[in-house]
Amino acid sequence: MKKVKLTELEEVLNFYRNARREMGEEPPEEKKINALTFECLIDFLEETLRVADEGKKKIGWFGPGITREPLLAMDIHPYRAELLVGLLPTSRPEVLRRYVDIAENAGLPAEMCSIDRGAVGLILSGQLPPPDFIVGASLPCDNIVIGYQIYNNYLGVPSYHPDAPYGDDEESIRYYADQLKGMIAFMEAQTGKKMDWDRLKEIVEESNRAYEYLLETNELRKAVPCPQSGRLLTMSNFLNSVGAGQPKGTAVFRQIHEDARKRARLGLGVVEEERSRTVWFMLPTYFDLSIFDWMEQEFGAVIVMDMFSYATIDPVDTSTPESMLRGLAVKALNAPMARQLRGPTDFYTDDLVRVCEEYQGDCVIYAGHEGCKMAWGSVGLIRETCKEIDRPLLVFDMDAFSAPPAASGEIRRRIEEFFCTVVQP
Repeated sequence: MKKVKLTELEEVLNFYRNARREMGEEPPEEKKINALTFECLIDFLEETLRVADEGKKKIGWFGPGITREPLLAMDIHPYRAELLVGLLPTSRPEVLRRYVDIAENAGLPAEMCSIDRGAVGLILSGQLPPPDFIVGASLPCDNIVIGYQIYNNYLGVPSYHPDAPYGDDEESIRYYADQLKGMIAFMEAQTGKKMDWDRLKEIVEESNRAYEYLLETNELRKAVPCPQSGRLLTMSNFLNSVGAGQPKGTAVFRQIHEDARKRARLGLGVVEEERSRTVWFMLPTYFDLSIFDWMEQEFGAVIVMDMFSYATIDPVDTSTPESMLRGLAVKALNAPMARQLRGPTDFYTDDLVRVCEEYQGDCVIYAGHEGCKMAWGSVGLIRETCKEIDRPLLVFDMDAFSAPPAASGEIRRRIEEFFCTVVQP
């Protein structure tokens, strides 16, 4: 395979190396979560660059609806095509907008999700590690499905796309488990190796440990006041992309849990006076996560739960290969957005009602990403649901990843108006 110069990955790696270095060898207690998160990401990016440079190990791109554990078990380097699009808004937002422009100039419509446009721009510019093959499911949205078809057609590599079911009953789960079995057979053909089921069991059990920490942390967030900032909620899905099934990923979830347990035991909240328990049930403002901190400081409004961290399923049963496939199918179908948006609107509204009740949420924010067309069609039903449970709802649109600089100020204005006139008049 031809070697490539992955400049943007190297720049992001250096950004996080410097950020970690500034924390010191033994970071203070309040910085330990970020320090461990950065270490997990640094390890993954270093491994990605090494594998791409050496060309000895297969690289498999995996999309939403696919968990990384089967790839790890077969000694395949798992890489998510959207990863850099998610990292650039924090480290180098102007760079992401440049790659979005490259994709639009190549013919992608501006109405397409910025995740796809950013990824295509990076692919066209040779800035992503070249995959040996691609596996990507038919969820959670049309944009992602089309995006993976574009990636595959441009790169010309073998691909396998498990068909995700519409429902969540036992028949649907069995169907998707069989689809994952087919995906494993595809990867065996691509690598010339058989699945090591004992190795998969070890990796899944490591993932289970991290997931159990997440479940326990979510329980602790039900305390009044909420013991941790809403900003920490944005980490769980990201960590699953780069650290699931590996000890460094588990270490982050353990540290988050220990911090939440300690603060909950002492009755400590994020702010001196918690005045609102907000449920943020759509995409975070990845282009400016400081909005969450601002909400806490200005209005005492703590995001107690969001759509990306809400977890309700059991850990994966590792007793047999069949039970692991079933458990991984359930895990994939219940991933953020896949759980709420792949099927009927009831999936979304039922979760929303449960979260508002379990976490004593007193208001709801629907920050609608411009690319999420399937979700915008449900806003009317979401409004009706919020009326039925007597929770004020704020709806606004945004580009969650490549928003222009002025967008942050406009969103803050909308949120301020919501809290000052509706939630806390």
